[in-house]
Amino acid sequence: MKMTGERNPAAAVDEAARRDAPVLELQGLTIALPAGGGRPAAVRDLSLAIAPGEVACLLGAAGAGKSTVADAVLGLLAPALHLDRGRILFAGEDVTRAAPARLRALRGAGVSLLRPEPAAALDPLLTCGQQLELLLRQRTRLARAARRERALTLLAEMRLPGPERIAARHPHQLGRDERLRVLTALALALDPALLVADDPMRGLDVPAQAAFVALVRELQRRRGMALLWLGDDFAVAAALAQRVCVLHRGEAIEAGAPRALLEHAQHEHTRALVAALPRLQARARPANPQAPVVLRVSELAMTYRHGRLPGRRREVQALEGVSFEVHRG
Repeated sequence: MKMTGERNPAAAVDEAARRDAPVLELQGLTIALPAGGGRPAAVRDLSLAIAPGEVACLLGAAGAGKSTVADAVLGLLAPALHLDRGRILFAGEDVTRAAPARLRALRGAGVSLLRPEPAAALDPLLTCGQQLELLLRQRTRLARAARRERALTLLAEMRLPGPERIAARHPHQLGRDERLRVLTALALALDPALLVADDPMRGLDVPAQAAFVALVRELQRRRGMALLWLGDDFAVAAALAQRVCVLHRGEAIEAGAPRALLEHAQHEHTRALVAALPRLQARARPANPQAPVVLRVSELAMTYRHGRLPGRRREVQALEGVSFEVHRG
């Protein structure tokens, strides 16, 4: 049932764009921690505005308060935390203390959240295609055939090889980077105006991170959505964001364009993040063939077997005849 005075999220964003208003605005956001939390507030006096189609990044080390900001924006704060003061505006609408039904309507269609650990976020009992179709059945009026087509289109948009194959598989049958892309498809299925990406690449290797950053950049530009990226990697922030805000212990300590912060960082914690570069462009040191061998692998093979019923068993040769040496250093 639609609440009186409730606005459609997409219409609200279109209206905000016409008024040149932010799609998301945080005004003096302060989120208090319970007694004994190590500091009075998880987030203190944070102000931030993101225009429609803009990319901003909240950058900071673990414990800076980034995930708490994401939870607050989505209305998902833990019971132990409470919004002490400040406001959260979505397309001009104050959702700081919105009713649960209104927040549910905004999630997915207005603002969507992408987090790491896709194996935990995906239902292990449903195929990836079934999970997309279930979301579309719950939140749209698409017919069954249209839901199936939309699910495959979303998987193809994620640059997943063989969307039909991915749709038919359960999460445990996919690699971690593939699961993350399926989770991204779910996050974007309802065409949100804002995607909040909370350090989603945690656990991915460097090549997979670089590929995912390129995908997110492509999706953001093609869809025209706003993006709030939360993380600790300045290289990713520089590749994606137009503006970066550095958080330390819940407070914004420095903000600006990535290049300006890269070249003229003022705060020691910002300089520490810059000093950690590069990660996406990491290069290995030249090998020293004279150094002692610390690891030797010879003719390694690995086969995965699926299914127990006769005639339904499948074998996948993951590795065959792999040999290499790792020298000290």
